[in-house]
Formats: sequence, C-alpha cells, structure tokens
Amino acid sequence: MTIIAVVLSCVSFTNPVVNADASDPTPSATLVGSKKVVAPGESFTVKYGITSVSSDVYAQDITFEFDPGVMEYLPGSIRSLQEGVIIINEPSTSTPGKLRVLLASLGSQYPITSDAEIVELGFKAADVIQDTEGVIRLTQAIISDSQGEESVLQPASLTIQITVNTGLPGDLNGDGKVSIGDLGIMAAHYGKDSSSPDWSKINHADLNKDGKIDITDLAALAKKIVE
Repeated sequence: MTIIAVVLSCVSFTNPVVNADASDPTPSATLVGSKKVVAPGESFTVKYGITSVSSDVYAQDITFEFDPGVMEYLPGSIRSLQEGVIIINEPSTSTPGKLRVLLASLGSQYPITSDAEIVELGFKAADVIQDTEGVIRLTQAIISDSQGEESVLQPASLTIQITVNTGLPGDLNGDGKVSIGDLGIMAAHYGKDSSSPDWSKINHADLNKDGKIDITDLAALAKKIVE
C-alpha cells in the first residue's frame, strides 16, 4: 500500500484584511470668518460650508451656538451662497446664543456635490470693556441625500478675538493727541471697508464701527480736532 502524505505549509485560512480607504475622509462642516480680530461693536460675517461629501446633498439641518454676552447674530443677515439652495427659515433668536437653520435645494439640478461654502451669517461683537475671546460652534450638522439617507457632519468651530483699543479715540498715528495728522491718515484710506486687504491695519479709522471709512468718520474726526 502506498501512503501519500500531503503537507500544508505557509497557508493561511484567515479572512484577508481589507484596509479602509484613507482617501475617503469623513464629511465635515467648516466655519470661516471674515475677520479673526474685531473691535467692540464691530460687525463680521461667518460662512458655513461642507467638505468631503460622498453623495449629493439636498437638505441640511444645522445649529450654531455662541456666547450671547460676547456677540450677537444680526437678524436678516443670513444669505445663501449657492444657486438653487434656499434658507427655509429665518433663524430664531428666541434662545440667546443658539441658531437653527434649515436648507434645501430647489430640485434635482441643484445638489451640493463637492466642497462648498453654503451660507453666510452676520454677527456683531459685544461692547466689551476688556479683550475677550468668543467661539462660534456648529454643534449639529445633518445632511440628507435624495433618498432621505441622513449623515452627520464632523462639527466645526471658529474663534473670534475682540480687542479693546485703550488709546485715545481718533488718535490714528499714536502721538497722544487728535490732530490734522490723524485726519490725513483717515483721508488716505477713505472709501475702504471690511473687505479691503489691509482692513485689520486701518480699521481703527472706522470710528463708528460700521465696517467702512466714509464721510461720517471724517466728520467725527474733524469734530474731535476742533473741540
């Protein structure tokens, strides 16, 4: 009788390991501010967006939270940044420091399919008397595709620094007095606003904190000079 020996060597019967695709990141929310540093009473905007979406987005339910003692939402300031995407509700301010927003696409031709900034909201810094830091947090962001499949986005936050200028109001050149030299600085920057690239350097010339340097600021400074 012939005996045939079968030897199994270096054979594994375990299931193969499948690694997750590192190129498929988790869908996330984004918050981007128009300014990182503002003065007390100064307005600024915040843009909400999404990144790394894996399917078309047709509806969104988002909630913002912030310290109402540090900043306030400006009612009516919210606007859509995407064609065909509308804001279903004006965010209610009945709960201080909390805003809930519902968004929807107007038909199958207007899905969000890739990274995008979707809405912009306006805020105003409180009239604090010392340097203060405020945080806007996106505490909930749920998106839905055309089949009603919901996904939760990774949260996001944005820090805003409110810096108090303890110098003499109108003393733009820092010489300890308000004079024609300060008026010259303001005149050179006349017409600039919060969208100007050097705004962070010259916004102290915006005396009434309305986001622009205009005739109102010139008149206010002239009044200080002749007082």
